[in-house]
Amino acid sequence: MANLGFIGLGQWQPYRAALAASRHSLTVYDRNAKTRRGAGCEGRSGGTDPAEVAVRSEIVLSCVADDAAVEAVLLGRPHGALEQVRPSTLIIDLSTISR
Repeated sequence: MANLGFIGLGQWQPYRAALAASRHSLTVYDRNAKTRRGAGCEGRSGGTDPAEVAVRSEIVLSCVADDAAVEAVLLGRPHGALEQVRPSTLIIDLSTISR
């Protein structure tokens, strides 16, 4: 089983059932604390920031609102996911953005 990370919980409803049914460990994070609390993450480990999600995951999926949000969660300093990602980690961005 893989250690999965998911960043951006606002639109994660389509993914939640499939990931919840899997035997993979899952660390989740959203920039909005209210979304983190209400996104149906019970039983899942919560990351304190994108970098922690990356440290704890072999595969990181992100699904955020726009270009600026992708830059913030992946490249943000000091807590962007790429800051702590290992060379073998797979990053998959599911966001609909312009770049």
